[in-house]
Parts: sequence; structure tokens; C-alpha cells
Amino acid sequence: LAMTMRLFDHSTLTLVDKDDFDDNSREGWTPVSGTDIQDTVAYSHPYSFTIFSSLEGITKSFTIGAVTRAYIVMHIRKSGAWEGELRIGGTIKYPDIAFEQLPSNVWIRLCFALPISATTTVLFTRLGATSSHNIDEIWVVTDP
Repeated sequence: LAMTMRLFDHSTLTLVDKDDFDDNSREGWTPVSGTDIQDTVAYSHPYSFTIFSSLEGITKSFTIGAVTRAYIVMHIRKSGAWEGELRIGGTIKYPDIAFEQLPSNVWIRLCFALPISATTTVLFTRLGATSSHNIDEIWVVTDP
């Protein structure tokens, strides 16, 4: 498993959006179909977004201004085989990484760059039907 690590100074980052689903709402995320907020598994209790079956998912658009850098940070937990896909602005960002090699039932923090001076749609979908995926604590941060 090959990974690229990028370190940045957290003290310079501005939190633009934080979605933790803890108020039992979708916080602006639109279900593709059949997804739900659940309290069975959460990174930050009591709730997370759970994707149960094939072709379900969530989507949300973010507008990023004229900043130096912007990132989306997502906490994702899979139970069973990995069958998901993350698209940022229509480009597949994952499963380009070897997420299927990571263990099940463990929260993983992923960070992806977002385009600056643009509105970008993030889409997370589940492509197969043998496991569920949970998403929690989604942050969008910028670096002025």
C-alpha cells in the first residue's frame, strides 16, 4: 500500500463547512437514493450518514473563493468489501487509492484538494451491495 502524505499548518486553516450529522439532519447533503442518518456507528456520536446498498450515495456542492488552497476531509468507515467511489467535480478521486486494502470496521480520515475560485460538487456513491459504509465529520477547510 503506497500513500502520499502532505503536512500543512493547521493554525492557518479556516473551517468553511463542518458536517457531523449530530443533529440527525443531512446538513445540506442530498441523498442519491435510500441513504439515511443512523446512530448505530458514528465517528462523532451520536449520528453518521450510512449508505446501505448499491448505487446509493450523497452529494453536496461547495463554493470556494479566492484562497491559496482548499481541502475536503472525510471520515469513512466500511464494513466488508470496499465498493465505493468518490467524485470531486466529476473526477474520480477514489478508489484510485487502495482503500480496499485497508481494514474493515475502522474509521479512515481522507483528505482531497478542492478546486479554488469555483463551485464544486462532491459525490460519494456505493457501487456494490455486500457491505455498508458510514461517513461522518466532513470538513471543508481553506488556507488564505
